[in-house]
Amino acid sequence: MDDFRNMARDPAHRRAFEKMLYLAAQRGDADLVAEWLSRGVDPDCRSAKGRTPLMANVRGSCPAPRRSAPFWQAGPTRPRRTSRG
Repeated sequence: MDDFRNMARDPAHRRAFEKMLYLAAQRGDADLVAEWLSRGVDPDCRSAKGRTPLMANVRGSCPAPRRSAPFWQAGPTRPRRTSRG
């Protein structure tokens, strides 16, 4: 598992892992989202359009509170600042 954590944080592989998390969230696959989060993928990562995996889940084909539970359990990894402060 540590190998995956290191790869998830490595800039050479990080975007691929984040994309897999984003797609799993968009699809509403709670088990796969929980697995990617347990492997150390940042739950606050952003897509090219600035959307987080949680936003993708809510806007995806299967939004449901149960399916977004892994995000709430993971919590934010660091505070984010927006244009509003």
